[in-house]
Amino acid sequence: MSHVELRISSSAVRCGHWRSPCALHRRLGFTEGYDLPLPRRITRTAPARHQIGSTSNFMRGESPGRPLHLSTTLRNIIYVMFETIPNWLLLITLIIFLAAADGCLELHPPRVVVRHGDPVSVNCTVSTDHSGMGWAAPVDDVPITPGVQFLTWRVESLRIWDLRPLCYANRPGKPQCMERLSVTVYKPPDSVSVSSMNSADSMVEGSQYQLKCEIQNIAPVQNLTVKWYKGDTLVHEDRDYVIEDRKSDREKEPVSVSSTLLITPSRADDGAEYSCGAELHLGPEGPQPPLAVKSTSLNITVHYPPVIKEGNVSVTIPQGGTVSLSCSAEGKPPPQVQWSYRDAGNVRVTSSGGNSTAVITEASSANEGVYNCTATNWLGSDTAAVFVTVTRTSTSPPLDTTTAFVTMTKTSPLPDTTTAFVTSATPIPSVLPTQRKKSAADGCLQLHPPRVVVRHGDPVSVNCTVSTNHSGMGWAASVDDVPITTGVQFLTWRVESLRIWDLRPLCYANLPGKQCKERLSVTVYKPPDSVSVSSVNSTDPMVEGSLYQLTCEIQNIAPVQNLTVKWYKGDTLVHEDRDYVIKDKKPVSVSSTLLITANRTDDGAEYSCEAELDLGPEGPQPPLAVKSKPLRVTVHYKPTINQIDTLLLVLRGNSAVLNCSAKGNPPPDIVWIFNNESIMQNGIYTISETDDGGNYTCRASNSVGIHEETVRVIVTENYMPLIAGILVVLVLAISLAFCVIYSIYYKNKKMGHYSLKNVKLCTQNGNVAQNGKDNSLPMTRLPEEKFCA
Repeated sequence: MSHVELRISSSAVRCGHWRSPCALHRRLGFTEGYDLPLPRRITRTAPARHQIGSTSNFMRGESPGRPLHLSTTLRNIIYVMFETIPNWLLLITLIIFLAAADGCLELHPPRVVVRHGDPVSVNCTVSTDHSGMGWAAPVDDVPITPGVQFLTWRVESLRIWDLRPLCYANRPGKPQCMERLSVTVYKPPDSVSVSSMNSADSMVEGSQYQLKCEIQNIAPVQNLTVKWYKGDTLVHEDRDYVIEDRKSDREKEPVSVSSTLLITPSRADDGAEYSCGAELHLGPEGPQPPLAVKSTSLNITVHYPPVIKEGNVSVTIPQGGTVSLSCSAEGKPPPQVQWSYRDAGNVRVTSSGGNSTAVITEASSANEGVYNCTATNWLGSDTAAVFVTVTRTSTSPPLDTTTAFVTMTKTSPLPDTTTAFVTSATPIPSVLPTQRKKSAADGCLQLHPPRVVVRHGDPVSVNCTVSTNHSGMGWAASVDDVPITTGVQFLTWRVESLRIWDLRPLCYANLPGKQCKERLSVTVYKPPDSVSVSSVNSTDPMVEGSLYQLTCEIQNIAPVQNLTVKWYKGDTLVHEDRDYVIKDKKPVSVSSTLLITANRTDDGAEYSCEAELDLGPEGPQPPLAVKSKPLRVTVHYKPTINQIDTLLLVLRGNSAVLNCSAKGNPPPDIVWIFNNESIMQNGIYTISETDDGGNYTCRASNSVGIHEETVRVIVTENYMPLIAGILVVLVLAISLAFCVIYSIYYKNKKMGHYSLKNVKLCTQNGNVAQNGKDNSLPMTRLPEEKFCA
């Protein structure tokens, strides 16, 4: 009987995987690793016999089993089958034939999970007659063994990551039985650590931060779950991790991965501990409970603006008495607490930490009024007001004051300085290297210039001069190097268009017994493609007292180590940011964040950022700078009523005008309220003759808040007509009395009978005789010639 050996040309599909169509060939006894004919002619090499069966042959690519004896008739049948039957039909036939051979082997256990370096053993049991069975594996394989019903594959220390051992059994006249073992090799991580990606310093309440969990050398990564904890509470599970060393997520060997958690801390998170754990879920065959390695906790410090604890808003003390006003505030850093009040010599203030006490001794009217307590740290401030009233004895004159109702107000104004946060973990200096480590041979070479700063794509040239005899000099560089040249004292390295980001050309000269070397410092820079500023929170108007983040995005700039981000409010520089830890010299995109607390003075303000590359004296002068378009911010704030008189006297029957105006954004609605009813929808109200006195309240309101001011109107009776009548009567009475008195006086003193007989004017003194008597009243003297005859 002749024998044949099956072969195939190089165009066929290579056998190698047990699930491929080649598996049927292995079951038929064909050589594994040989080619599958699809279809090809069977090449006869008679007499020929292909011997298979040893384990060593299997590991070289030969399938274990009995020698394949094919008669001439069978050979012709196979030949015709391969030549005439379509490939897909042949493949289906082979698969059916393959399925018929299953079920004769059983593995105990059918799947194993083993730690890298640990021992492992698996039994393979055959349930049918066979001529020999064995284990094919890349480590500690078991050769074919006849006369046994089970065979153990055992490894004392498993150190191969990806393997699939095969148990096989040869049956007379039947296909070969095969069963593969599923093996999962795992390894706990070398380390699990958590850190803050933004900053190593404290966090600020309301800002967003990234925590990073780094897991070093864990396998298999497909079974990894990263769990994030706040204290003992699970806050997040992550299976979408990042493989640091750019390996496949199907990698069986150990890899390093990282997971990121975004948090927005509040004051309640101050002192909280965040940690992460790496868990390997390897199924029921793996460790139970699942293997878990937890990081050490990261204790976070959260800074937040101060808040004054609520207390009394009004205090009444007797005249001459003593009272203590206490103010306590919480904040981080601890706030500075101060009192502001009308100056008086009998008030003593003591402060300690976030507490402050104002003690009033021997109270008097000078101590009455509003006492403001203000707590301040670099994030903002809070204010509370206390109204102090001093009561008096009955002998004391009344104090003309109005009653005040004081409520606690809370504000968080932004100081004239702002604070920025950038996505960086460890600050690095933004300076260029200017010092070089000197070797023993230094001093014989000199570079002109010793350092160059060149824009990407621009030309560059540097001369290297040797100061001593040499046997040759040259330039070693990653682009346009200059070969060793003899008989010259200088050599130029020149590049027409420099497009390599990281290079350090070396000039060298060979001297007797030594070599001179001088390395050139080259900085390749690129301006950013774009610089833009936007609000992280929203595009809506800001609200006074709220915290907001502005982000400056800088696209494709190099080198980032020399980048300074400057923040401007209008034309005023408010912050500089240099903390970037990216060491790549290629262009990168970075961002800087500015934290602001909106204030009404910021309404309409324009914020912008500028990317500046400070490349030293060799770089562009002034430093290259690209500025963003300004972001105009709109700030909404509650109304503030302009100052108005709080007391108004009105005479009954007369009219008066109440005028109220206020500032706010959006523009406030102003109404006048009397007896809890709205009486006017604008800021001007005229008190008519029929209106009563009382408290008239001006209320200004918008979407942000309300401000109210009260005017006390006192309506008095009009006594002017009565007073005028009384005055007229008095004037008339006085006038009448005067006339009567004058007439009486004049009758008695001025009036009488006068005689003109026997008048002798020549001898008289010129006075008129009244009743025969001389009168002292002056009279006009008549000429004598008219009376003397």
